[in-house]
Amino acid sequence: MMRSIKKDKKLVGKCDGFTLIELIIYVALSSILLVTVITFGLNTIYSGEKSEIRQETLQGSTLAMQRILEEIRSADDLNDGTSTFGSSPGVLSLASSTSADDPVVIDVDSNMLQLTLGAGSAIDLLDESLEVTNLVFTDLSRSNYTKHIRVELTVRHENYDESNLAAAEVGLTGSALIRTQSD
Repeated sequence: MMRSIKKDKKLVGKCDGFTLIELIIYVALSSILLVTVITFGLNTIYSGEKSEIRQETLQGSTLAMQRILEEIRSADDLNDGTSTFGSSPGVLSLASSTSADDPVVIDVDSNMLQLTLGAGSAIDLLDESLEVTNLVFTDLSRSNYTKHIRVELTVRHENYDESNLAAAEVGLTGSALIRTQSD
């Protein structure tokens, strides 16, 4: 009987709670788990932003390149005297059979890729968040019958220098033929 009384006294004096060590371990493990979840969430958000900016840059530059090549293919002739070849930013001047659209000029003004049809206002071929860093036209023509123009275009997102997290730059090269009639 004596033994059972001693055991009961030990149990009565003992508190049911967390020790300081247990509390420190709980807080440390909770902090590690919270930091891991927050880091994962931020990485997911940044990945989405990066993907969106890259997609926007690629899509915008591809559409601009397609428009340039379309204008070259539909032109009647090349205006050699007013075109700038082999340097950036290049200027391409094309003759058009439609007098209202003659000449068709493709150039860069303030890092914006522009298309001018005749005496009309310049049309921006890129979204304002994109800028041209390189535009080079090369005349690859070998005869007077067919004129061959190569276009090198590099476009980057406006926040390229501000944030490496969401930097995007796209370089494209294409070529097209102007089919002129020989005299």
